[in-house]
Amino acid sequence: MPLVRVSLCLALLSLTQCSSCKIADPAPILLPAETQNGAYTFGCLVNGKPFVASGITRTRGDWPVANSLTIGAHAGNKQESVNINLLLTGLLNSNAVYALQPQNTGSSTTGFSAFCSTEKCEYDGTRIKKGSLTLTRFDGVARIAAGRFAFTLYEPGCDTLRVTDGRFDMRF
Repeated sequence: MPLVRVSLCLALLSLTQCSSCKIADPAPILLPAETQNGAYTFGCLVNGKPFVASGITRTRGDWPVANSLTIGAHAGNKQESVNINLLLTGLLNSNAVYALQPQNTGSSTTGFSAFCSTEKCEYDGTRIKKGSLTLTRFDGVARIAAGRFAFTLYEPGCDTLRVTDGRFDMRF
């Protein structure tokens, strides 16, 4: 009789096992599509992790006097928060590539600079390794700017900050 109970328990246990009952992994965060219609999107990978802006904190364009475009974005939760600010200066055109320059250099040449902050570090944009920004659309009349970017910044005492696969589509 005890052998029957054990067999019955094993049979019931095997019936409750389900190979398709696994808890699904959470859906990956996808970067926004690369659009050019002023969709208010901003996203990139920050050290390999998706950063999709939960808020566009700043967009401003000044023409023809200042010739600058500023884009700021924020994403975060209780554990981690990241702010990214991009500044383009000089004559801006569609399909143009701008090299990363140290921020606050006072240079009058066309280029872009970046400032990033995380919960642990502030990357002020003066210590750069490499980077570029491509304006895929710049329309001063419709006031739309869209593009791609990637850059690497570092600060003493902090991890190197690698921003890749960046894209934005803004109205300013």
